[in-house]
Amino acid sequence: MKQEHTQLVNKKDQNDISPIENKLPSLANLPSYLPEPTGVKSKLFNDFYLVYRFGYRRPLRYVQALKLTQTIATALITPYQIYNYNEGLIPLFEFQLSLFFLSLASFSLFLFGWVATRTICFIYTNVECDRVILTHIDFWGRRQNIELDTRDIIPINDIETPNRTFLSFKRYSVPDTMYYSTKFGQILDRPRFNRLFAGIITQDTKNWW
Repeated sequence: MKQEHTQLVNKKDQNDISPIENKLPSLANLPSYLPEPTGVKSKLFNDFYLVYRFGYRRPLRYVQALKLTQTIATALITPYQIYNYNEGLIPLFEFQLSLFFLSLASFSLFLFGWVATRTICFIYTNVECDRVILTHIDFWGRRQNIELDTRDIIPINDIETPNRTFLSFKRYSVPDTMYYSTKFGQILDRPRFNRLFAGIITQDTKNWW
């Protein structure tokens, strides 16, 4: 009798236990709070709107042009200085000093050029905010565009951001890191900007960043 009573109690407890439904909203099930686009409609890309632009785009191109000029100048001046030193026209100190300044200038411009090629100048997205186009400059200072899916962007909360001036832009598909700045850049469509980098759709977007 005791064993039958225990079995009946266990059966009743099992019937009382119902599976807990996971009511956490997924990104696909979230209601769309995205209003009409407030960014500038792109003339280059159909159905895309500009949501972010970097404020120092021209200086980046100037740095790239200066880097190329410096590289050519270094390639021309270095052999000339070596020839002058071998002929005894300049002392060793002047020869070493000229090479030092040429190397320092080249390294500095190379460093600035490396940063320039990884700085995002423009960000475009469509109305649904599921496709993104990034614009940056290449080694030669020319404009380059990268089109990707929004789901490929790693949310900002999953990235370590010790420097809040320049934030890291990372993707799941590639290990490369690019950079954007909310301090030196202008956000033209805040709800879509939040959607891209936070991985969320939120109705309260007034002071999100």
